[in-house]
Amino acid sequence: MVVVSPATANARICIFLTGCLLCFLLSRGHVDAAAASPAWPLSFSFDFSNTSNNRLQEQDLRLEGDAEKKDDLVDLTCNFGKPEKNEYCKGRMSYRDPVPLYDNSTGEVASFTTTFTFSTHILPNTTWKGEGITFFLSAYPSRLPLQSWGSLLGLTDSYDTSATGAERFVAVEFDTSSDWWDPIGDEHIGIDCNSITSVSTTRLLGYSLNGTMTATITFDNTTRTLEATLHFDYDPSLPTARIKTQLPDRLDDLLPPEVSVGFSAATSNYTELHQIHSWSFSSTIAPRARETPTWLRGSNQSKVMRCSVRKVIDPFIFAYNSIVRKGVNCRTTQPGRRRSFIIGGAFSAIALVVMWSILSWCRWRSTRDSFGMASRLKRFKYHDLSIATDRFSDEKKIGAGGFGMVYSGSLKTDQPVAVKKILKDSRGDFKDFLAELDAIGRTGHGNVVRLEGWCCSINNFMFWCLRRQNIKLFLVYELVPNGNLHQHLHERAEVLTWAKRYKIVKGIGSALHYLHHLCKPSILHRDVKPSNILLDHDFNAKLGDFGLSRVARENEDSSLLTAMAIGTADYMDPQCRKHGQVKLRSSSDVYSFGIVLLEIVHGENNPDLVRKLHTDRPETFAKDVADKKLAGQFDKTEMERVIVLAIRCSERDENQRPSMVAAMQFLENGGELPPATADRSTPL
Repeated sequence: MVVVSPATANARICIFLTGCLLCFLLSRGHVDAAAASPAWPLSFSFDFSNTSNNRLQEQDLRLEGDAEKKDDLVDLTCNFGKPEKNEYCKGRMSYRDPVPLYDNSTGEVASFTTTFTFSTHILPNTTWKGEGITFFLSAYPSRLPLQSWGSLLGLTDSYDTSATGAERFVAVEFDTSSDWWDPIGDEHIGIDCNSITSVSTTRLLGYSLNGTMTATITFDNTTRTLEATLHFDYDPSLPTARIKTQLPDRLDDLLPPEVSVGFSAATSNYTELHQIHSWSFSSTIAPRARETPTWLRGSNQSKVMRCSVRKVIDPFIFAYNSIVRKGVNCRTTQPGRRRSFIIGGAFSAIALVVMWSILSWCRWRSTRDSFGMASRLKRFKYHDLSIATDRFSDEKKIGAGGFGMVYSGSLKTDQPVAVKKILKDSRGDFKDFLAELDAIGRTGHGNVVRLEGWCCSINNFMFWCLRRQNIKLFLVYELVPNGNLHQHLHERAEVLTWAKRYKIVKGIGSALHYLHHLCKPSILHRDVKPSNILLDHDFNAKLGDFGLSRVARENEDSSLLTAMAIGTADYMDPQCRKHGQVKLRSSSDVYSFGIVLLEIVHGENNPDLVRKLHTDRPETFAKDVADKKLAGQFDKTEMERVIVLAIRCSERDENQRPSMVAAMQFLENGGELPPATADRSTPL
């Protein structure tokens, strides 16, 4: 019989548990999807009038915009019981989780079938209609475009631009009114592929989309046929309406592999109610099983990590072999030798921990000091920013963008600041921001948000080998307290007067003129839009959010930079609306400036309509284009100048756009606007 002492038993237990934990860490990366629980093809149903039989709960649905759950249905647009908000409504209802459409790795494409009962109702004692309801598939998660009311049916912000990237969609529309892009007739069914101009339409002669109906939509993965049938429940004698089209063989140009499925609807200045009563959906592809963690998939990073962990656990393995497998016990081993093994193992473990701590601290110090070495801006301490923003609490959150969250705060010196927590950049490693930090920090202009400083924080430095990214970057700006231009144009009750709008126009133009022509090196903003134009209490415009900017350095062609196409689609130069590398020019900022001017004067983003009014009604175009909220209270000369400048800046041909030098001269003095090729002595 082998007898062991309590001390030896405890040592064995500690070594064994430590070994189990480290072996678990090493083996985690080898668990793949095949070892996960089996996944079944997706299927769900929802009957709002019979909740006891639902296979879903309400929390499995995502409601956006004006969509609202009622007792036994969902109102997608505003209910008649809300007369103050009956017009210009838009709403979406979608399934909460992503739905697989195809699998790039296997080539498998889903077939699916969905059946739903819905109703549309127009106001009693009227024949006016507007606008319709759709079943859609879009990028996940669903995003209701801000200006998608009316004929846009909650699908897109634009009449003439095809949806790209995350805005892509396929929809079956049940439209109650005709439009110039679908002149088939008031009552019709259409199939839309990344544009509200239908690829296939069926006019419903003698039918009415005013009542309760049941639709079934199927997609065949073999023939790529998308087909919809519509049964008129309110009058069973009416024949079933049908429409179908064939989608392309390659669906990756049409939609992403995982999509949102659901319904959208919208109204214009005529009220129409759109309601969902029941919905079922089934697909032949199962939702994706849990995948292997990316940090242990065999990449170079995982190999380095596993090597580092092995260096840590090898001494433990040696101690385990020496103490346990060789039989350290009271009968076969002398007490002094046992104590030597135990003490030696303990000192080895302590030495390894100390060495690992020193290595981790040196790496942390080196990484921290390497950030922003060339910056002349003040470097803030993370502790001070955390106190200033109440530990970055939700109450201090004042905005969010594609590159980070923004918090308001007050430093120890009572200086109000806005702290932006950077989440990512175009390469995912903060190099874009750090390369431009010094250049943007040297800007000094009354219409450009002032950058006060920055902060770099590295957390969990002891476990740096197990984390893909543990670096946090913060930018500290002056606090501009009066919100942004988008809020004042579209969200606040108080109407922005023309005097304030014209002041804002000149402020934005002055900022871009400064960045393009007076900064050395020059700076392209690349994301000029109303939400990036901040306003102080005196309504002075300040251009902010330089997360997408590019600096034209002295050794670069300052007129022609190559970068990834990123920005906000509605305000982006059409020549930049494509994936991959694009040529960046100052004229791209000029185009965005023109679209923003159109929104300031007209209240909406519709350049084609403004051009048409300017051409067809030269004597009254200022009055016709002016935002109705202004009620005719504006300076006619100023309004005409801004409209003409907006049209010229938003020309599709970049050579017809003026430079910001010519734009500012025109705002101040009028006259003729030369094209860019005529007045651009330098590329910027």
